[in-house]
Amino acid sequence: MSKKFLLMLMVFSLALAGSAFAAVENIRVSGDINIEGVTRGLDAGSELPGTQDQEDFIFSQVRLRFDADLTENVAATIGIINERLWGQDAATTVYTVTDSIGNIHLDSRTENTAELDLDLAYIELQEFLYEPVTVIVGRQNLRYGNGLIIGDPDTNMTASTGVPAAIGDLSLRKSFDAARVIFDYAPFTFEGFYAKIDEGLGQPLGAPVTLNTNVDDDITILGANLTYEWDSYNGVTEVYAVSVDNAPGINFEPTAASDVITLGGRTQLDLNDNWTIGAEGAIQFGSSIISTGPTITADLEAMAGQIMAEYRFLNDYDAKIGACYTYLSGDEDGTDDEFNNWNPLFEDQSPGEILNLAGINSNLWYLSFNGSMICPGQEDITLGLSYTYAMLAEKLPSALTQYSPGLGPIAGNVYAVNTEERDIGTELDFWATYDYTEDVQLKFLGAIFFPQEFFASTNEDNAYLIRGGMTVEF
Repeated sequence: MSKKFLLMLMVFSLALAGSAFAAVENIRVSGDINIEGVTRGLDAGSELPGTQDQEDFIFSQVRLRFDADLTENVAATIGIINERLWGQDAATTVYTVTDSIGNIHLDSRTENTAELDLDLAYIELQEFLYEPVTVIVGRQNLRYGNGLIIGDPDTNMTASTGVPAAIGDLSLRKSFDAARVIFDYAPFTFEGFYAKIDEGLGQPLGAPVTLNTNVDDDITILGANLTYEWDSYNGVTEVYAVSVDNAPGINFEPTAASDVITLGGRTQLDLNDNWTIGAEGAIQFGSSIISTGPTITADLEAMAGQIMAEYRFLNDYDAKIGACYTYLSGDEDGTDDEFNNWNPLFEDQSPGEILNLAGINSNLWYLSFNGSMICPGQEDITLGLSYTYAMLAEKLPSALTQYSPGLGPIAGNVYAVNTEERDIGTELDFWATYDYTEDVQLKFLGAIFFPQEFFASTNEDNAYLIRGGMTVEF
């Protein structure tokens, strides 16, 4: 077969393919590009090992999404994403986590940051078998309540292996490998869902990390959510039940948790045009592994609660203020037969830019105030301010003198702490956005953290963070 014939065949095939795709007029393409520069100083005490006090970097996030309406009541979505540091195409990161009872876990990963990764890939079947039922299967975003337990498969502190660890807390990836069935009986909506977080990685700290298809070590979620939309007050109420097998552990203890069951609910309503109020609460029970040599299991009994309010001034500046109180239970002992540390599971919340870097959503309570408004005389500029005060819910074990986040961008940092103290500190965040056009937005954020008595004198310096950049959507 001659080269000319092959060339003609390729051109003819491409022409046919182009005609076929052009005939499909119900494919929608969208996406965004985000580019930011970050500088931050997270005082970790220069005399302590494994520290990364200051860093500066630039990163980009690119997403491309295709939505297709196929035959009647059938749709498909594919989304790809790339998140990378400028000047870095690949790197290897080693994680070390030491809990309060001496168990050590080492893990490493190679970050192929120059590649496009799968972010969304799901099939949606509407009116499946009969009209009120919708089935969605594949990689998709899941979020229930205010993201207290389900919202981000690796929490908003860390990210998948395709994301540089330095921007784990800023990752845009929120998708789960999941299957959902939705029954829409308005005003009631019921959802049942199943998701797999890790295939073969659900080992306790200190155990070898292996990848296999053994059914006993998968991290999986099985849950249900019932939502009721009120006829008035723009109100919504939902209750949920979530069971997680081989749930990932949290800092200090337990080293791992298994069969964590969470029952919770949320309600939110507009009292009038000015006021919105809401609350969410949940309890956890099950079992927690608090030691792996020998294995010691404790009963898990934990709780969490949030109360929020927002007031809108309804003026020309779109001014509004808000407040939120959050309580996440903790355990001072951690060695008896009852364990009370709240397991954040797959949360998607943040008390503050720096607090989210240096801590974890467990054994914590915090009070936040925030406000925003359009800049007078500049309708395309919006200004915002937030203040957060954070404390431990319970004191840490007295034997613990150093604290390491163990997760996220500063996993290697080690902080000297005073276990007799609970005051973590206060954080002040300021942000501004400028709508350059309908498609392009410029943004700036600055944060400063004032440590309190919980941090020892070697770590008493203020932490800071500054980031800014631009986003385009299409």
